[in-house]
Formats: sequence, structure tokens, C-alpha cells
Amino acid sequence: MGGRHAVAKESDSGHKWQYGIGLVVIATILTGVFVLQEDDNPAAASCSTTRDVTVAAAPEIAPVVEAATKRVSGDACANFTVEPQAPALVAQSLAIGEGAPDLWIPDSSLWLARVSAQLVEGAQGPQEVAKSVALSPIVLALPKDGPGRPETWLQAMSDPKFTTGDALATTSAAVPLLASQAEAAKGLTSAESVSATMVTIAQRQSVAAPKTNPAELLAEVAKAGGSTVVSEQAFAAQEASPFVAVVPQTGSLMLDYPMAATSDNPGNEDAGKALASALGSADGVKELTEAGFRTPKGEPLPEGAGVGKFTPITIDNPQLVAQTLRKWSVIALPAQMLSVVDVSGSMEAQAGDSSRMALTVEAALTGLSLMPDSWSVGSWAFSHRL
Repeated sequence: MGGRHAVAKESDSGHKWQYGIGLVVIATILTGVFVLQEDDNPAAASCSTTRDVTVAAAPEIAPVVEAATKRVSGDACANFTVEPQAPALVAQSLAIGEGAPDLWIPDSSLWLARVSAQLVEGAQGPQEVAKSVALSPIVLALPKDGPGRPETWLQAMSDPKFTTGDALATTSAAVPLLASQAEAAKGLTSAESVSATMVTIAQRQSVAAPKTNPAELLAEVAKAGGSTVVSEQAFAAQEASPFVAVVPQTGSLMLDYPMAATSDNPGNEDAGKALASALGSADGVKELTEAGFRTPKGEPLPEGAGVGKFTPITIDNPQLVAQTLRKWSVIALPAQMLSVVDVSGSMEAQAGDSSRMALTVEAALTGLSLMPDSWSVGSWAFSHRL
């Protein structure tokens, strides 16, 4: 009996000792957890090297970007300042090397390529941080009582009341030119017809510079009863519109809203990735969708808004963009030129079935027909003893 009691007492003591060890272990673990939790928060909040990061964003997406920065400033150890800026203005700043932001979100990756092409050899261009933070296809805004959806962009551009806008300042205005060139490259239309149509549009638009603000452009075109192009997001922002949004049967190009680091400020890439992550979060996607943007996956807007599914147009030749815009700048921008014509007696000489002067006149008239009304042309005549 006494032995059993002794064993029982030793057993009880052993259990108590084990319980004591267990409590110590548990307390130690909990203390470690508390320490870790206490250490985690200061790590996120105690950024001794907090950076000021400027973000130049296309005006239409700037409010969504601004909202996203409020969710990442602490984690990214960065103080974000979002500035709504037209991509053309930022591209100009980057080209001359003055006033560059730390991060840039233009409406299209075409701007990144255009800036890189303008830099001197060896200079570093914009460095992509995120391929896309949002998408929005370019759509045709057609009168509701119009002829309906065109088969090609060339057909849409051939409308006598079609306005493309300023193709050198806005991506949406450049899309019809690029898409029609892509159609011609695939043999769907003729390159000669595209070139002739571009000249006609340039001449028509040379009378007054088209608006670059989508809302103002739509209002202006509505008064004239014509058609134009805007992004799906800009079209969705109109409360009451006399237009219907469509995409030609051949498809359309997307505004892809990339993010790029554009200055030497250290930590731009980390700050950009944190901002892109915030834009891709549940809250970010909700805000983008509410603003009329598609996610980078390209799903159609909810509740039947927008143009739904369509065929994306791809440009296989990177040089096509530069060539098309260069051509447009030649025919669309105002210019001055002087023609000097020999009117001496030698111009009466026979030239084939015609004369030298007749051929000169014919060439001059052909050239004049290709020049927009915004051009100024002078003419000098010279001859011996004029």
C-alpha cells in the first residue's frame, strides 16, 4: 500500500512537472508570436528610407491609380503623388530629358516604343514594370441612325463625315490609321486605298484642329452628325449619347495601360510592383470596372456594357507604327513650300505626246490634290527676259 502511494505521489509530481514544462513552452510560443506580431507592424511602418514617387498617369485612369496608392504607401515605403497627364506631354518630357516622373502609366505601350525610338543611341528608355494594369478597346462611335457596323476600318474611315482626331497626340485617334494599315498588310484591303483615305481625312481635319478630350470630341462630332473613335471606357462614361459603340468586323486594338519606370530614382521598380499589385487586387479590380476599364485579362465589361467580345488586331511589324505616324505627320501637319517653275520658251518643247509645260502643270495639279488645306504653297516663275 505504502509503495503504491509512493508511486502515485511520484506520478503526480511527474505530471505536475510535465504540466509546468508545457505551460512554459506554450507561454514561450505565445510570447514569440506576440514578439513577431509586434515586430511585423513596425517593419511595415518604420520605413527609414521612405521615397517620394511621382506617378504620371493618363487622365482617365488617374483617379483609380490615386485610390490604389492609398493602399500601398506603407508597404512600399513610398509616398506616391499621382499626376494626371496626357501621354503626349509625358513623352515630350522624356524625349527632352526634363520633368520625367518616376513611374508612368500611359494609355498604350505604343508610347513607350515611341519614346525609346526618339532617344539618342545608348540612352535608356522607359523600363516596363507591369505589362498592363487595365485594358480598353478602341471603338467606333457611330450615329444611332447610321449605316451600321462596317466590315473594315478602311470602310469606316471612308465615311465623308468620319473624324479620327489628332493621331499624333492621342492613341485612340491613331488606331484607325494603324488598324487599316494592318488590314492592308493582311490583304483585306489595298494599301493604296488606305493612303488615299488618310490624305482625305487629313485634308478634312486641317480646317480646324480636332479635340483631344474624348467627351469634347464626341460632342463636336455629334453636332456635325459624323462618326469618330474613342476608347470603350470613354464611351461608357457618356450618360446620354447619340452614338452607338461598335467594332469593325476585322476587330480593334486595345489600350493596354502599361506601367514603366522613367527616372533613376532607386526603388522605382519595387514601388511600381506594389502599386500594380494594388490595382490588381479585389478592390483595384472593382474600382477599374466601375470606371469602365477591363482587367488585363480582357474580359468584357459586366452587365452587357461596352462592345463585348471582339477580335483583337495585332501589328506584326513594329516598324508599321513609326512609318504610319511619320506619314500622317507629313500630310496632316501644316507646312510651307515653294515651287519654282521654268516658263521659258524651251518648256514648249515636245515631251512624248505632250509638252514639257503640260507635264509640269499636270504634275503640279496632282501634287496640290495631295496637300491638305492647312499647307501654304508659293510659286515662282522664271525665264530669260521675263
